[in-house]
Amino acid sequence: MHGKGRFSDVPFFETVQEILSHYSCPSTCPAICCKIADINLDEKDMRILRQASKDEADRIESYNEDEEPLYKMHPPCPFLRSDRCGVYGMRPTMCRLFPFNISTMPDALLLFPCDMAASMFKDYVEYYNMLKNPVHAKTIDAFKQSHRSFAIRLNEGLPIQMLVIKIDELLPFKEYLGSRRVHSCSDNIPL
Repeated sequence: MHGKGRFSDVPFFETVQEILSHYSCPSTCPAICCKIADINLDEKDMRILRQASKDEADRIESYNEDEEPLYKMHPPCPFLRSDRCGVYGMRPTMCRLFPFNISTMPDALLLFPCDMAASMFKDYVEYYNMLKNPVHAKTIDAFKQSHRSFAIRLNEGLPIQMLVIKIDELLPFKEYLGSRRVHSCSDNIPL
């Protein structure tokens, strides 16, 4: 977490939300994000989840960090219903950021190589090509490889390579997306 306060208070949260508003998961999405890793929650997230289902919220682990109460949901998410979020409108902040992930680098986020992220990355590459500042070919190839292999690596319990994206590159990308038509992720991502 970035200091005391809510996860949604991180400076890039609104920018990421605007970017994500241009995309959606494909209908074939198996909700991998809800099955592979712990999901960190703050007090605000817990209050909302308790309203959704006190029984499921009571199964979430609590702990303290710097005397601040925090919470952790272990996979699979207890609110997952038939590979769909049972509390989508009230989902936690970390879920609202996905496929972006918090990085240990304060000036960057990680991008998980799911199908929605592949659609987003395609637009990101298009945008930077348009600016005559192309994304490096090695970065494109690495993301393509990670996108193609992530399901296999996940099933084998191997680490999944994520793309590092600088936070200061997201604001102009958000503006670019706002000037274009709204996207949703197709079920076949040609990357």
